[in-house]
Amino acid sequence: MKAWDYPALLDAYAKAEHFARTESVPVVVHVIDVTQPQGHSTSGSHERYKNEERLAWEAEYDGLAKFKEWILNYSIEIDGKEEVIATAEELEAIDEEAKKIAKAGQKAAWDHYQTAIKELIQSVLPLVENLKGQNAEVETALTHFNKLVSKAKKDVFHLARKTLLATRGTNSAERSQLMQKYNEVAEIEKDNYSSHLYSESEWKAENIKEIKPVYSDSSEDVDGRVVIRNNFDKIFEKYPETLILGKIPEISVT
Repeated sequence: MKAWDYPALLDAYAKAEHFARTESVPVVVHVIDVTQPQGHSTSGSHERYKNEERLAWEAEYDGLAKFKEWILNYSIEIDGKEEVIATAEELEAIDEEAKKIAKAGQKAAWDHYQTAIKELIQSVLPLVENLKGQNAEVETALTHFNKLVSKAKKDVFHLARKTLLATRGTNSAERSQLMQKYNEVAEIEKDNYSSHLYSESEWKAENIKEIKPVYSDSSEDVDGRVVIRNNFDKIFEKYPETLILGKIPEISVT
C-alpha cells in the first residue's frame, strides 16, 4: 500500500486485522511511497542527499498533505444534503491551533527541564565556591563550569565530584557540607533515573503469586512457544471480549 493513500490503508489494515484475528496468523502490510518530512535527527538534513525532483515529490505526496486533500474531497449525503468532514478554513484553524499547542508544550517542557537543573545548581554551586580559595583545581573547574553555554545535571555532578577529589585529604566544614549535599542530591537523582525500570504497580512480578506447574505421566513434552500459545487460548476463553477489543488483560491464566 502507498503510505499517502489513506482510504486504501484503512482497507488494507482492516483485511490484515481480519486475517490475524480469524486465522491467528501474522500479517505483513508492505507500505511503499513513504515520505520523509525531516532528517533522521535534529542535526540531519535530507536535503543533503536528495535531489530537487525527489524533494518536490515528497512535498506533493506528504502524508499530511494527502490526508488534508482527502478530507476536502470527501463528502457524504445525509438526509438529502451533501456533508463534508471539514472545510479548508476549518483545517487551517486546526493547523494553527496545533502549532500553538505544540510550541506551548515545547516551551513548558524546556522550562520544566531547566527549572530542575537551576535548582540543582543553586544548591550545589555555592558550596563549591566556598572551597575555591582552598584549591587551584577547584577554581579551574569552576571557571570551566561557568563558561558552559548549556548546563546539564551531569555537569553539576562532574563539578561536585571534581571538587571533592581535588580537596581530598582536607578536613573542613565546607568540604563536609559539599559531601553531604552531593550524597543527598545523588540519592534523589538515583530515584529519578533508576526507578520504574521495572513495574512498581500492583501488577509487578513480585506481587504475583507463583503457580507451580503440575506434571503427570500423560503430560506432553512441547516447545515453550506451544505453552504460550495455549495460554493465549485460555485467556481468550476466559475473556472473550479480548477477541473484539484486541486487548489482553495483565493476568496470566493457566
